Amino acid sequence: MTTDEDRRLTVRNKFTQATRGRGDYLALQPILDAIGLRYGNLINIRDRVVITEGITDMLYLRAFKKLLHQDGRLDIAPARGDSHILSLIPLFIAQGISLKVIVDTGPVTGAIREDYYLGEEYLYEIPVPKEYEGKMEGSGIEDLFSKHDFKALLEHIGMPVEKEFDHVSNSFYVRGKPAKSLLAHFLYERAETLDIEFDQHTRSNFAEVLHFCANDEWWTI
Repeated sequence: MTTDEDRRLTVRNKFTQATRGRGDYLALQPILDAIGLRYGNLINIRDRVVITEGITDMLYLRAFKKLLHQDGRLDIAPARGDSHILSLIPLFIAQGISLKVIVDTGPVTGAIREDYYLGEEYLYEIPVPKEYEGKMEGSGIEDLFSKHDFKALLEHIGMPVEKEFDHVSNSFYVRGKPAKSLLAHFLYERAETLDIEFDQHTRSNFAEVLHFCANDEWWTI
């Protein structure tokens, strides 16, 4: 692992032949840990991976894959925050893994496009909800929910909904709170038995992201 002339992280593949099994990837585990890849075993013998900013994104997407009864494989590599995505991309490139990226609205999107020239077909940026454009800085996976559905989910697990909720985006409301992780795990674990009927707004938003994950557009070198 070195830096190129522009001081960007570069990983050169030192395998003398294509990776064949778990042992090859276990050799990379110290690197995966150092650069913040969560659940590194998810990339074992995978040739196509969707990179997300974190475990919360992965859990919500897998939950709605069940809720929307979508078939097919969904291999996700959750990073430990947006800053680690820039380090993960060259690692996957070096292993011959095709990829696409899902990110929140923020500066990392521009950095990915500038450093790796990813087009829109390979990079999905979760938008700030229209009613909060110019009011909220950044977005999050929670903004794919309608306000009504996200409030219902909070209430379902017994989380108090304060007055602030009506004036900020969903992602802003749970930012830095235990509820952020708790909600994602709760929905993932109970996706097939939960008695909440999500509205069309929520379902279409998640369907759009899952379509991005499943389409045939994959970035590779």
